[in-house]
Order: sequence, then C-alpha cells, then structure tokens
Amino acid sequence: QVKVSDGRAARHLNLGIFNPVWRAKGDRLSREEISAISRHLHSTIFHQSSGMYLNPKAVEWMVSSSEVRNLERHTPTGHQEWHPKDIIYTRGKATTICTLILQGKLSAKVGRDGFPSELGSFSVLAREALKGDSSYTPDFDAAICTKTVRLLLISQATYRRAQELNRDKHMLDNALVQLAEEAAGEVSRRVVRDDRSSATLAAHRKEANPSPTCGLVRCLTPASSTFGVPCLS
Repeated sequence: QVKVSDGRAARHLNLGIFNPVWRAKGDRLSREEISAISRHLHSTIFHQSSGMYLNPKAVEWMVSSSEVRNLERHTPTGHQEWHPKDIIYTRGKATTICTLILQGKLSAKVGRDGFPSELGSFSVLAREALKGDSSYTPDFDAAICTKTVRLLLISQATYRRAQELNRDKHMLDNALVQLAEEAAGEVSRRVVRDDRSSATLAAHRKEANPSPTCGLVRCLTPASSTFGVPCLS
C-alpha cells in the first residue's frame, strides 16, 4: 500500500530544516529533524486510532534508531527502464521495511496496470511492512526519480522494539537517554577529529610558509645593526 501525505500535517512543521542548503546532510538526523519527523509520523500513522499506536516518545526512539540513507540515481535521464540500483520496492517481492521520503522523489508504478505516480517529501511507503510477524508484499514498484534522495528506513524489528518500549515508560526513558549519550559521544568524537585535522593543516601550512622571523633571516634592530645580530621574535 502506498501512503502519501496530503500535506496538511506538513504545514505544521518547519520544512526549512530539510533544506539541503541549510545544513550539510550526513547519515545522522539532527535533533530538529528527529522532532519534526516524529511529530509527523505520530499524527499520520502512529496515532490512537491507527491500530499501530505508539506514544510520542516511542516514535522519537524509533525514528532515532532507524537508518537514514542518501542515494543517487543511476538511471540515465530519459530512460524508462529503471537501473537496478535505483529500485526501492518491487511488486510481489516481500519486505519488512517501511520508507519515509525526507528529500527528493520516488517514482511508483501501482497495481497490475502499473499506474504511474510520483511521491515526494513526507510520503510513506509500505507501512504495512511494520505490522504482524511476517513480511509484507507490496503491490507496487518504486524507484528513485530525482538526482538524489534521502530516505528514512524503518524496519519491522525496530517498530516491534518501539512497541515494547511503548508499554514500559521506565525502559523507554532509559533507551532515549542511551541514544542521547551515543549522539553526544559521536559529536564529541567528530569535534576531536575536526580539531586534529585543523591542527595538522596548520602545521603543514607553517612548514610550507616559514615565518620571516626564522633563524635564516636577519632582522636588524637599531641597537644591533652595527653587528648584524639575528633577531628572533
């Protein structure tokens, strides 16, 4: 089943946080992105009457624990047949992954007749893959149709774990704390790497451009000009 947001929920979100110009995209969601995505999914899929209910904190844990994937299109412009690397879902092929499009678009061919459709940001595909104990078989094909696409992949196993945490507030709070600590540790390691890179770069620049006050250059002060004594500052 292809689920497409009609945009009403998205109007309450700060869509600027998904602007690729706003920040460099890596494989980890920012706090702002996690918050916006969690609110969107809770209001459209995991609400009380959906049959897939998760409380807001459980949704936040699930989003934080899911994989973010940045992909580039391999199909040449103008070609109707999709490159195998661009295919996200295949009709009749079982899957346990639900996909939320964060940026870019996917092309879909729905049903036996292959009715064409185009899915953009905040569209959800294969949410039925999260239900039950078995895999889900989609009745559609889907592939990348823009130059790049950014996807959030939610696995059935991650959703099941979120359901368990949803029933135990203490366990859920601990799981969120653990995720926050892991994220903080990743930021700290990145800062250290950046500092080391900056220090290495500065050292290389210093070697390539020696200071004019090095021992090979004579600096004559009025008091020492008679003797030509080297002056290092």
